[in-house]
Amino acid sequence: MVVCEAKAVTRTLRHKAVSGLGWSAVSQIARQVTSFVVALLLARLVGPDAYGLVGMVTIFTGFGGLFVELGLGAAVIQRRELKDEQISAAFWLNLGMGAFLAGVVALAAPLMARFYHEPQLTSIAQVSALTFVFAALGTVQSALLSREMRFGALSKIDIVSSVLSGIVGLALALHGFGAWSLVGQSLSLTVFRTAGLWRSSNWLPQRAFRLGPIRDFASFSGYLFGFNVFNYWVRNADQMLIGRFVGSQALGLYSRAYQLMTFPVYQISGFAGTVMFPVLAGVQGDKARVRSIYLRSIGTLHLIAAPVYAGLMAVADTFVAAVLGERWMGLVPILRILCTVGFFQPVGNSTGWLYTALGRTDLMFRWGVLTGVFYVAGFVFAMGWGVLGVTWSYCITSWLCWYPGWSIVGRCAGLSFTQMLQPLLPASACAAAMGLAVWLVGLNLPPTIPFWMALAIQVMSGAAIYGGLVLVLRIKSGQEVMALVRERLSPAAWQSPPPRVL
Repeated sequence: MVVCEAKAVTRTLRHKAVSGLGWSAVSQIARQVTSFVVALLLARLVGPDAYGLVGMVTIFTGFGGLFVELGLGAAVIQRRELKDEQISAAFWLNLGMGAFLAGVVALAAPLMARFYHEPQLTSIAQVSALTFVFAALGTVQSALLSREMRFGALSKIDIVSSVLSGIVGLALALHGFGAWSLVGQSLSLTVFRTAGLWRSSNWLPQRAFRLGPIRDFASFSGYLFGFNVFNYWVRNADQMLIGRFVGSQALGLYSRAYQLMTFPVYQISGFAGTVMFPVLAGVQGDKARVRSIYLRSIGTLHLIAAPVYAGLMAVADTFVAAVLGERWMGLVPILRILCTVGFFQPVGNSTGWLYTALGRTDLMFRWGVLTGVFYVAGFVFAMGWGVLGVTWSYCITSWLCWYPGWSIVGRCAGLSFTQMLQPLLPASACAAAMGLAVWLVGLNLPPTIPFWMALAIQVMSGAAIYGGLVLVLRIKSGQEVMALVRERLSPAAWQSPPPRVL
C-alpha cells in the first residue's frame, strides 16, 4: 500500500512538472512574441526620445522593484507547513513596502527630473510609481498558485495581461501620447496581471496585520533579499565601469554583446526555474528525490542550452553582420568570449533552485557576496586592458568560481561536483562537435553570398548535425525529452485527467 501510494505521488508530481514546463514554455514564447511585436510597433509610433525618457525612470524603478517582494513570495512557496496568518502577514508587509516605495519615488520624482534636465520625468515617475503598489497586491497570490503548481493558470494570466497591455500601449501611441504610451503599457501590464491573479486565487488576506507570524520567514527571505540586492549591482558593475572609464562606444558594444549572451540564459532557465523551484520545494524532505529530479532537470536544460551557445560562438561574425549590421562587427570577439560562459550559465543558474528549495538562502547570500567581490575586483583590475580585458575578467572569474560554487550547493543535497557534471557531458560533446562543424561550413561558403543566407545555411546545418548526434548516440536526456513530447502529444494526454493520489 505504501509503495503504491509513493508511486502515485511520483506520477502526480511528474505530471504536474511536465505540464508546468509545457505551460511555462508556451507562456514564455507567447509573451516574447507579443512583446517583440508590440515593441516594434511602439518604436515606430513613439520614437527613441520616448524610450529614453522612460528608460531614465526605469533605472530607479528596476532597483526599487527588488524591495517590493522582500523574498516573501519565495518563502511562501518553499515553506513546508504554512499557516494562514503567515500568508496574511506576508501580503500586508509586501503591500506596505509597495506603498512606501511608491511614495519615495513620487517624492523623488522632481529630483530625477532635475538630475536629467527633463521636466517631463516628474509626472512620468510619479505615475510609474503606482506599479509598486499593484505588483505588491499580486505577489502572494502568484506565490500561492506556484506552490499549488497551477502553472496553466499562471501562464494564461501572463499571456492575457501581455496582450491586453500591448493593446493599451498601442492605443495610447496611436492617439499621440508619446512616452505615456510606454508608461500606460507597463502600468496596465501589472494591473491586468494582478487582477488575473486575484481572480484565479481563492485566498483572501485576514484584515488584521500581525508581524509575529512573519518572523519564521525572516531568515529565508532576508538572505534571499540581500542576495538579490547585492547581485543587482554586481551584474551592473562591469557596464558601469566601462561606461565611466572606457567610453560610450565600448559600452555600447559590450552591453549589446552581453544582452545577446544573456537572452537565451533568461529564456531557457527562466521558464524552467518557474516550475522546478516549487517542484523541488515540494519534495525537499526526500533528498534522494531532490537529487534525482535535479540531475534529470539540468541534463535536459543543458541539452537545450549547449547547442545555442556553441552555435552562436561559431556563427558570431555572420550573425552580427546579418542581424545587427556591419558597423557592429566590433562586438564579435566580445560575444565569442561571453559564449564560453553562457555555455554552462543556464545550468549554473539552476543552483538557485537548490538553495531556495532546501531553505539555504544563507549560503546563497554568503557565496554571492564572496563571488561578487571577486567579480568587481577583477573588473577594476582589467580596466586597463579596455573592454576586452573586462570581458576576459568576467569569463575567467566565472570559470574559477564554477567548481567551488557547485560543490557548496551540491553538499546541501548530497551531490558531488562529479555527479552534477556527469549529466552535462554527452550534450557538451555533441554541442562542441556541432559548433566545430558549423564553423567549418562557414569557412567553406562562397564569400559573395549574402550574410542572411550564410547564417541560414549554418543554422540549419547545426540543427541537423546536433539533432543527428543526439539521436544516433542515444543521449539519455534527449530520449527523455522525446518521450515527454510524445506523451504530451498523445490523445490520452488531453483526454484523461492526471493520476490521483490514492
